[in-house]
Amino acid sequence: MTAKKYIDLAKNHFNIKNEEYIRCAISRYYYGLLHFSIEKLLALNPDEYDNLKTNLTELPYQGYSIHSATIEAVKKINPILSNDIDIVRKLRVLSDYNFNESVLSTVNVKIDAKKQINKTFTNTEEILNFLEDVSSKINELKGVPKDKSPKISADMTGLATIKQRMLEKK
Repeated sequence: MTAKKYIDLAKNHFNIKNEEYIRCAISRYYYGLLHFSIEKLLALNPDEYDNLKTNLTELPYQGYSIHSATIEAVKKINPILSNDIDIVRKLRVLSDYNFNESVLSTVNVKIDAKKQINKTFTNTEEILNFLEDVSSKINELKGVPKDKSPKISADMTGLATIKQRMLEKK
């Protein structure tokens, strides 16, 4: 089984236009994207992200979330994509736990009230299009974590001249 196959299975559930199937599709699509993100991160840098795969097979320890850890790892490479994955996670939570709100009509997802990061979907086609867009972005993910520390650099162009002068003085 691969994440892509899991995503394809979830897509098929979108073909049946009833509440239960769409909720299942959103939930399964999220988990497919989570695993796809982990696969992509491991392909980019297995040493850096090996802990994500290891912790999938072990019991989680207190305070650790594979969901948050994966989204944070993506955020270090592509913050915009991490916001999109977080929106998908919130969609999954709504689908799995909030039975008072239908996913067949307008759905509002808020991930950061301060920054006003939210997404509104008016129908299931918009949800599916968004999920497919996130999948494409994960597929195109490239790079390494962006180090927040300041980069130290030096101009070395005059080093040869300095070395020559020092040798001449001997």
